[in-house]
Amino acid sequence: MKNWVYTIFALISFAQISFAQPGEVEIQERDGKQFYVHIVQQGNTLWGLHTTYKVPVDLIIQENPTVENGLAIGQVVWIPVVTVIDKVPTKAGKTHTVQQGETLYGISREYGVSIDELLELNPKAAEGLSIGQQLIIEKGNESLVNTESSEIVSPAPVNATKVIFKDSLIEHTVLKHETLYSISKRFMVPVDTLVRINQIQQNKIRTGDVLVIPLKKESLNEIEVRQVPPIYEDKRVDNELIFQSKDQFNIAVLLPMNYDMNGAIYGVTPNAVMNRFTKVATEFYMGVKFAIDSLSRMGLNATVTLFDTKADSLTTLNVLKKMETTEWDLIIGPLMPGPSKAVAQWAKKHKTPVLAPVPIPLSNLKDNRYVFASVPSDVRLLEGMADELIKNHAKSNIILVNSGLKSDAANYDVVRKRINDQLTASAHRSALKEINLGATSGADISKHINKDMVTIFIVPSSNRVFAANFMTTMNKVRNISKTYEEADIRIYGLKEWDNFEEIKLDYKRRLNLHYPSSISLNFNLEKTQQFIQLFRNKYGTDPDKYAMQGFDVTMHFILQNLLKSEQHYEGVINDIHYSTIGAQNGYENKNVFVIRYNQFTIEEAGRVH
Repeated sequence: MKNWVYTIFALISFAQISFAQPGEVEIQERDGKQFYVHIVQQGNTLWGLHTTYKVPVDLIIQENPTVENGLAIGQVVWIPVVTVIDKVPTKAGKTHTVQQGETLYGISREYGVSIDELLELNPKAAEGLSIGQQLIIEKGNESLVNTESSEIVSPAPVNATKVIFKDSLIEHTVLKHETLYSISKRFMVPVDTLVRINQIQQNKIRTGDVLVIPLKKESLNEIEVRQVPPIYEDKRVDNELIFQSKDQFNIAVLLPMNYDMNGAIYGVTPNAVMNRFTKVATEFYMGVKFAIDSLSRMGLNATVTLFDTKADSLTTLNVLKKMETTEWDLIIGPLMPGPSKAVAQWAKKHKTPVLAPVPIPLSNLKDNRYVFASVPSDVRLLEGMADELIKNHAKSNIILVNSGLKSDAANYDVVRKRINDQLTASAHRSALKEINLGATSGADISKHINKDMVTIFIVPSSNRVFAANFMTTMNKVRNISKTYEEADIRIYGLKEWDNFEEIKLDYKRRLNLHYPSSISLNFNLEKTQQFIQLFRNKYGTDPDKYAMQGFDVTMHFILQNLLKSEQHYEGVINDIHYSTIGAQNGYENKNVFVIRYNQFTIEEAGRVH
């Protein structure tokens, strides 16, 4: 309460300073009355007019009915001139003694006055209330006597219309399907402020409820009216324009083979160790070739050429120059995100589709419809995790944990917005609950656990220290009592947590760790076992995840786009669904798996696309 009241008070003060003084404004006569002719400037507000010219708001609105709906730069406002030399009080004022727990809003409702009126009479109240503080509620009715003309101007009657100033408070009636979060977005007011001001219980509102909403400031900027193109989401790949039907295809595969660094491998040197880039590239290429061979039996006629990019941009540029002499139908690669931009630009120039098998910057897709990102971006992974939560757990006790770290702020905002945008009246809460970790003993965070339903803590932090501290604290919560030990608690973190050695494996299991992932590898599935057996028969070795990735992305892409199959292909570890935002942008795989620790196994908990 203190914060938003202070903000409103500060904005009002600024508005007063920026106004012209009455003595500097032209005075004209209209209908036998004198008026200040005020030309609205940027920053002017109705409240500012009232305080600057010392004229009641009711009188300003009476002479200028349209100002109640807001001011516009350049608008002429006729402000009555009231000459007052002496004031004769005719009635004693009214005061209120602040009690424990009282707020400005509660006091304003009790006496039927606005917060702005209270602040005008009690400026120090903007800094906060204290028990026993005396607030002036009413100065007392006054007769304004013009000693020059002896004309008595009576004050407005007690039952006059109350004006809730546009630059301070408004009342809003909750509409069907509206949530606290959607209202907070509409009026740019934090959910916590709405809850506090309106004394909302359990963050729940109903259709027809009247909410009091504080507004920061009236917007007076002149805005150019332009036609905004509709948001365009195309989940289809334009096969006809990008992919032409052909009898023979040329496919280029760009991988960091690093042949010159692995002479020993290709020779007879015993105990030679393969370069790490070469190992990954070789496994991936084996998967690509396995897919091409399988597709050949389905009618694909393709020539595949492997180029060594050596994991650096300069070599990649040289490779692209060599490719100029051939017409390519598809590029697969590179495996490194760095050179991916150069490949994307080359693909756009030569109108050649490029299949990116690893995470790449989404900027590569902007205005380039030839780029296909087979791995969802980090933002999409977070969105997918949020979508899965809404899809399967909207009625659960969902809590978003803020690490407070600047490096986590973007992740935090993505998850918060994505979930709040989708919450409906049927959810457990109409707005996501947000907390901090609190004491490392677990005493603070344990208060948020609902023992009668599933409690889900979302922790979108990539910081290994915070992640480890959080999991350690939650493990302590499990040990507080048998109640917490048996409570259904689930943690939604990030995939990086799997690589954080600071987090004990037992904590991941005990706390039901979930995380978003681009792949789902389950060796118990029949399709996985069949693939491994076929791969082993062909190459005499078992495939790793890079081989499976190479197989999946190649199989899906060629089936859907070069062979134009109508049947969706679900891979060994992928379920690829490309879509784009904007007609001229590239495509991103929108499918996200949510993986969980289930006792001593890691399995798929859900997927969205």
